[in-house]
Amino acid sequence: MSNHSPGFLHTLFLRHAHEISAFVRGRWPREQDVADIVQEAFLRLSQYPEPETIQNHRAFLFQTAANLTVDRHRRR
Repeated sequence: MSNHSPGFLHTLFLRHAHEISAFVRGRWPREQDVADIVQEAFLRLSQYPEPETIQNHRAFLFQTAANLTVDRHRRR
């Protein structure tokens, strides 16, 4: 596991979680799954070897959330 600070991810969550949730709601019909998709996007960011080195965290999170939504549609 990387040694990034929890404050880094917490700050990103506070900054972007609401707008990513709104984005996912526009793509996924089941409201009860929206929080799970958003949480998974942040989990994937946290598992990145050095998340602080990502140039655009917001874009990474949006793209990850979009990919997760597509994956759910495929499984369904």
